Amino acid sequence: MQMLRRRWWLAIAAAAAASAAVLAAVVPSAANAATGARADQGPGESTGLGQLSGLLPASHLTEESAIQVNLSNETVRLPLYPGIAYKGTPHQEKIWYILLDASDVGAAHDLGVNYAPKLANIAISDPAAVQTVTLENPTPQQNPFGPATIDFAGAPDFSPTRIAIPGPDGFPLAASARPSSRSPSRGSPVLSGDVTYSPDPLEPPADGEVLVCCAQPGTVIVLDM
Repeated sequence: MQMLRRRWWLAIAAAAAASAAVLAAVVPSAANAATGARADQGPGESTGLGQLSGLLPASHLTEESAIQVNLSNETVRLPLYPGIAYKGTPHQEKIWYILLDASDVGAAHDLGVNYAPKLANIAISDPAAVQTVTLENPTPQQNPFGPATIDFAGAPDFSPTRIAIPGPDGFPLAASARPSSRSPSRGSPVLSGDVTYSPDPLEPPADGEVLVCCAQPGTVIVLDM
């Protein structure tokens, strides 16, 4: 197996194209002609918002690898890549992931994704957010078609039910709010100090570890990085 040295930010979820709701039908009239609007244009198109329905032309896509953007259905089709999470454990599972950005210009060009060089800084500024993965290296006979499988240390859990309760001022949300997905807790070893959590994490860290993403230090914290 070969360890991946490029740190690609693997998004688990793709952003859907937004489409405004059409509340009124357009009737061809002299008013339309006066404003320069064509009779076959929708209300949004006649005011400069662009295409609001149908398939978005490939020339308008910001993600070159996107297969299809359907504005009428508000859906996006993207290439899926195979992966395995928790390999070699009782929790091993087949997963599929998408690629949206790459910090390497050559990889971004080859994969048809956005070039985002600052992604390479994540491992420096927030090492807990970076997951080291393993790229399998099968023979052509073992894998004659498609990309090689990537082994992930963990995978998001999409089973929770989303709970969105406004806070006293609307935002931020109330402490009882919960997202519809969660990632495996990746704690950092703590040498000394105490922390608290508000709200409590959905999955508590292991003994002797803290979740630096959401911990609130009560004293001076010393981490074993």
